[in-house]
Amino acid sequence: MTSVGTPAPAYPGLNAATEELKSLLGKRATTAAAVREQHSHGESYHTPAAPDVVCFPQNTEEVSEILKISAKHQIPVIPFGAGTSKEGHVHAVRGGITIDMREMNKISCSSLACQS
Repeated sequence: MTSVGTPAPAYPGLNAATEELKSLLGKRATTAAAVREQHSHGESYHTPAAPDVVCFPQNTEEVSEILKISAKHQIPVIPFGAGTSKEGHVHAVRGGITIDMREMNKISCSSLACQS
């Protein structure tokens, strides 16, 4: 594993985006080295590549807001599920925002098709 320190702003709006994400999510948006390292790899042999910030949304509205922030600042987004990718899908090869989906653990139905 490679060492993961404080992220260097690879994108001009990264610091502003990080502050907006922390304002939106509080402690569920983090730049902590240990969390970024955990999200820098899956199960593949590829060299780890850490994101600049990791977000843990709890609902679709928060995901939407994260994506609006990323688009506003032109920062890539990497979805992260269980971290079991064997093909390098979760590697943030250009940095960016990882959206960890582990707290998206509820099913909601917004149409009649969901009714039993």
